Amino acid sequence: GKIEAYVIFHAIELLAGETKIETATWNLQKDIGMTCGGEMSFIFEAFRSPKFKVAIFGAGHVAQALTRTLANIECQIICMDDREEWISKLNTEQENLKIIHTNNFSEVDNLDEETFFISMTKGHATDVPILKRISQLYPQCPYVGVIGSDLKGKRVKADLKELDVSKGFIDKLRVPIGLPIGNDNPYEISISIIAELLQIRGE
Repeated sequence: GKIEAYVIFHAIELLAGETKIETATWNLQKDIGMTCGGEMSFIFEAFRSPKFKVAIFGAGHVAQALTRTLANIECQIICMDDREEWISKLNTEQENLKIIHTNNFSEVDNLDEETFFISMTKGHATDVPILKRISQLYPQCPYVGVIGSDLKGKRVKADLKELDVSKGFIDKLRVPIGLPIGNDNPYEISISIIAELLQIRGE
């Protein structure tokens, strides 16, 4: 138990620094304070999981719940909207959330192919241009989805097809988003969405 506690304490110290690989040999009496003698050697390798990025277009009811729930997960969030009344309701003190008030969604140009994209704007007419731009810039992104019904999904995909968006991108587009759990409460919807994001991230 004493050895295990000492190893955990040392590992935490390593994670706070820059060292990635380290070997250590400790005398059980002198270094750890145990009665028995002898030495033990350990190899430590610090591995930091990169934060995954989530871009949310729209700051309505579900986006409000989603950003707050994502606050508890190691991720970086960008939430953008053109409606001041919704942007102002986001948690400005949330450390992993970047808030963008914009009249267009050109900020998509500043993201990357590792981003998980979620569109929950005012409607499919504003979702479609965002999705087309994502398909042009980040066709291999791990996740792209739109909140809405199966019927909305068919309409969105038909519109994207008319805009010559690739079949591969349209096929991986998720509408509706989230695992089929919970009810229509915004927080339960947000949990179902996050569960789907984590499922995709783990693949």
